[in-house]
Amino acid sequence: MRVLVASQEGLHPFDDRGAARPRQLAGRAVNALAPRGPELWAAVDGSELWHASGDEWDHVADLPGLRITSIATTDADVFVGSSEARLFRVVGDRLEPVAAFDRADGRSSWYTPWGGPPETRSLSEWDDDLYVNVDSCSPRARAGSPSARIAGERGSSGPTVWRLHTPGRSPSVATSFWCPRRGDLAAAGAPSIGERL
Repeated sequence: MRVLVASQEGLHPFDDRGAARPRQLAGRAVNALAPRGPELWAAVDGSELWHASGDEWDHVADLPGLRITSIATTDADVFVGSSEARLFRVVGDRLEPVAAFDRADGRSSWYTPWGGPPETRSLSEWDDDLYVNVDSCSPRARAGSPSARIAGERGSSGPTVWRLHTPGRSPSVATSFWCPRRGDLAAAGAPSIGERL
């Protein structure tokens, strides 16, 4: 088992005995990290997407004017979440906006209580669905819930149908996962909240 620690000073790998290995992406801030089999994807210095097979890293794409907040990998795709509640799919050496997410129902009403723009906080995948945790409020969200959760059903070119899901159970919920086939919702947040809703 390999352990990777992302930091403001690069990526710190440790082997299965806990011994430190040479630092990767030294001197660069690693904001997000996602594995895909033996490969790794990383958000570097806020707006750059990098890819590694083994210990060699290659710059893939930039996201000018936005900050990469999260990365999710599936069997078929790599997705990148960003500030301003945006979602992108890696296509070759570029990040292509997921147009269906930009048109998600109710998106124009998302807001934050402090007046800043909403942002994509985290991404998760389950089977063929991609889940986007958006740090925002929505008029349809229960009072006190700071986040809207968006679930997307995949089509051949990525998620094409997006549904708003706002559990509203806790003001500190940080991540949620929804399984449409089973109807289960699991949420995790702070302090140490874990609940099957």
